[in-house]
Amino acid sequence: MPARKTVVAPLPQHWLDAVIPILERGDPASILWTGRAQREMSAAGIQFNWDAYELCLQVLRSPGMLGEQIPGMVDERDDTLCETWAFLCPHPLGLKIPLYVKIALHGSRVHLVMISMHTDHSGKLLEAIRAFLKKKT
Repeated sequence: MPARKTVVAPLPQHWLDAVIPILERGDPASILWTGRAQREMSAAGIQFNWDAYELCLQVLRSPGMLGEQIPGMVDERDDTLCETWAFLCPHPLGLKIPLYVKIALHGSRVHLVMISMHTDHSGKLLEAIRAFLKKKT
């Protein structure tokens, strides 16, 4: 199976309007973490969930934020298809390589799933964002 091409687009306003208030509240009942994301967060130097939410909010509140929609992401607890976007955040340890964050917005309940929060080792999303911005100029 060929690798999926990274397609960059502005994060949709309806997704931001749903995700930002959930992150602002920081309610553990509304924000579920995969075990992988929790481990990645610690490895990135983020000790507390609230610090991860603040980092994401800093980025998501920026106008015109770009990301990649990830099709086919399903909440394993109830097999619900979730609207999932990946985006980049500045690394909290000041590294030049950004963090790759993937958040799934659950459709039938007001909660999201933090799927990934790791250093963007592949660089594919950063490369795709740079290409997208270059086309616009």
